[in-house]
Amino acid sequence: MSEQLNDGLKPLCGIVVCCTSIPSEIKTDLALKASKLGAIYTQDLTSQVTHLIAGKLNTMKYKYVAMHRVDMKIMHVGWIFDIYEQWLNGDDIDFLEFEKKHILPPFYNLLICVTNIPAEQRSEIEEKITCFGGKYTPDLTKDTTHLIATDASGRKYEFGIKWGIKVIRPEWFWQSIERGACLEEHFFSLDMAPEELGKGSWFPMQENEKDEDQQMFVKKKLPNRHLTKK
Repeated sequence: MSEQLNDGLKPLCGIVVCCTSIPSEIKTDLALKASKLGAIYTQDLTSQVTHLIAGKLNTMKYKYVAMHRVDMKIMHVGWIFDIYEQWLNGDDIDFLEFEKKHILPPFYNLLICVTNIPAEQRSEIEEKITCFGGKYTPDLTKDTTHLIATDASGRKYEFGIKWGIKVIRPEWFWQSIERGACLEEHFFSLDMAPEELGKGSWFPMQENEKDEDQQMFVKKKLPNRHLTKK
């Protein structure tokens, strides 16, 4: 039996979706479900894309969006599948609530350690790492992805360099939270002057652009969706 869907009731009408670092079998299913929900799926990251679904933070598409496309939402892969399930059940869908729930956090799957950080600031960083999708480790291991440091000294720093771990200033951490995405680490190198840290790592949205973006995604409750089968 085929499902006849009313285009006017599709919850993702007007949405353009692109993927990065999503396994091919999952991506195929995701593209099909996105289309049924009214979205347009594209392989290429064009200017029309509104949402990037990312499996990892270190891809070229992700890095480009983090730096240049603050208007684009970076999503967890579960977003499309959860909306699809809710839609099939005929439940009301609050688009913005679903979007907020599935935003990919800036430290998704990162293992972060710190060194030479005052105890009070260290405690705050540890708490926020978890809040924003990462995992804090007090011990530096070869599995650590990032070492936050204030200067190039100490055993953690030495082994971080030896093991090829990304060693960055605390500004990387705070600006990534502000941006809502993991910023490229080379903009926050320990050998940079303080006034140069983060320059060019991302370009915040201007106030007039924020107003336009808000108007595009006015919160709305969508009615129950019923599928007619024949």
